[in-house]
Amino acid sequence: MRLCLLVAMYRIALACDGADSREEGASKASAGAPGVSLDSIRLGVLTDESGPTNAFALARLRAARVFFQALNDGGGINGR
Repeated sequence: MRLCLLVAMYRIALACDGADSREEGASKASAGAPGVSLDSIRLGVLTDESGPTNAFALARLRAARVFFQALNDGGGINGR
């Protein structure tokens, strides 16, 4: 389950990669998208932080934080 979640988050991170280094214009164009700027990409999460399923939701939220912190520590996506 955790591996599937991490793989899914990795795929999302790759999908947010608006362009590779050969597509300079596409990268600049994606900077105008909601949550995307020239130096950052912002992602949001909708999850239960209370109620009967909060233990599972909080574990997924912690896993997402760890994953994206590791991604950011490694240079982010295209330096963002």
